[in-house]
Amino acid sequence: MSRTIVQGIVQDAVASGCYAIMVDGTQDISGVDQHSVCIRFVDEDLRPREGLYALTSATGGAVANMVEDVLCRLQLSLSLLQGQTYDGEPNISGQFNGAQAVIKQKQPLTIFVHCTAHASNLASSSVARCSPLVCSAMEAVNELGVLVNNS
Repeated sequence: MSRTIVQGIVQDAVASGCYAIMVDGTQDISGVDQHSVCIRFVDEDLRPREGLYALTSATGGAVANMVEDVLCRLQLSLSLLQGQTYDGEPNISGQFNGAQAVIKQKQPLTIFVHCTAHASNLASSSVARCSPLVCSAMEAVNELGVLVNNS
């Protein structure tokens, strides 16, 4: 069922004529890096659409290889790739050896943009840590989420 959904997303991305990728990573509970690739495009009604694909690894070259593998498996042409966005990790967004640089060598027309959602999250986290009241409120919200999730 998930394969059918992914194939539908890919067909829509190809029909749009171009797409962008967003790659972000985190560590799971055992400390293993996991990355997700989001394929983003605009449909014929000018609505943004996206689909996710999971990855594992940490180096820029490895992430670039996995992105290319994902695109190959999904039969998405690298020539249709117009944009890429990552968080600020140098191994991913680095201008010489990062994943974005490796992909840009193979598709020079793709534009790299630093993930603004990630940057604003880092900034708001730093600001929130400066206020004990905000920290307490965020802890309460987090505990509520854990409670609801475990119930």
